[in-house]
Amino acid sequence: MAICERHYIALMAASRHRCHFLMDLHGREFERTGGKHEWLNGLSYASEKIQNLDVLNAVLAHQPWSANVDHLTMLTKCCSPTNWCLSELVQASVILAQTHVLCSFVLGNGTVHPNGHTVSCKMMIKDEQKNGSGSSSNGEIELLLEYMNQLKKSNLNNDMKQKGEMKMEKDFLEVQNDCDDIKSTNSGIKDEKISLSANKSKGNCMENNYHDTLSLYTFNECFDYVDFMQCAQGGFARTHKIHEFSWEDQGYSCVDELYNEMADILDKKITLIQNLTYSTMGAYSDVDTSKYRNAIWMYIQSLYGIRHDDYNYAEVNVMLDRKMKTFIKMTCCHPHEITDSLRQSVMIDFKSSEKVHVLLIMMEARLQAELIYFFRALVKLNNSSTVA
Repeated sequence: MAICERHYIALMAASRHRCHFLMDLHGREFERTGGKHEWLNGLSYASEKIQNLDVLNAVLAHQPWSANVDHLTMLTKCCSPTNWCLSELVQASVILAQTHVLCSFVLGNGTVHPNGHTVSCKMMIKDEQKNGSGSSSNGEIELLLEYMNQLKKSNLNNDMKQKGEMKMEKDFLEVQNDCDDIKSTNSGIKDEKISLSANKSKGNCMENNYHDTLSLYTFNECFDYVDFMQCAQGGFARTHKIHEFSWEDQGYSCVDELYNEMADILDKKITLIQNLTYSTMGAYSDVDTSKYRNAIWMYIQSLYGIRHDDYNYAEVNVMLDRKMKTFIKMTCCHPHEITDSLRQSVMIDFKSSEKVHVLLIMMEARLQAELIYFFRALVKLNNSSTVA
């Protein structure tokens, strides 16, 4: 795939979350690397092959659990020159997913200015200077340390072994309950039906503050995140148990086979962020932060319907309060709607580097979720082709 096409795909992905910083960046790089200027007038000016990625882009960005064989068949079983070979499709999907999560990282930090700082980043630095480089101002760190201590001594894991499947599923879905109500701009679960539509006319969107930005690079501008819990309880989605298909056991080998040079890069990056720690929390050192880091990772993947049966989701409710859950959900699912007041209401006692660390965890947990669902669909596509 041409480098300019890769930048255009990233531009499409960034537009799903109205991330102007990344849109401007990839728009400039698209032209610099030889892309046709008229493509920047909108997706309808791009090649039909690129246009056909629109549905997959929307699904991976907002409802990755709904990615299925049909989404991939419409890309890989059409006539040349619009047909995507599997290796190209893997490359394009990795670009889409990585850009989606970069939007969460950028917008989770705040508005990016030419000097490289974000509004929130400046405030972080001022707060550290005022508080003595991370000294506690409201006891947030002390509470987290106490909770982590309690979890180490508790029998939550033993209690989990005594739970039946129905109770574990109930606990998993209910972990998403305790956060502030987040209004979705889409029209509900029924929007899944438009994802396979071949209609490339502009859709009617009742609430569309970013119409001009998003509508340029998509034909499904109203498609958005819906709560997985609502989908599951309504029978529109099924919880994905990680032992059925994981990045480590199946996803990695798929990338290795079709996009060899990227497999190790992705795997090392995910593993690095999962294990990264300086063992500090605010002014405290020699802290085992694994419980806190795991709670963030597991909560994010639960938002996308991924359940780890060896994890007790009661720990999420212990480690993450209502505001933090709201911040995480907004950053991952509605990053373009996050506000400075919400950013400033969480991790108050954390150093700026620790806040960035949390955002990196959020980014990689979401990336892994998107990749798991894409490669699950890809394996099913390969299996159906083999049977046929």
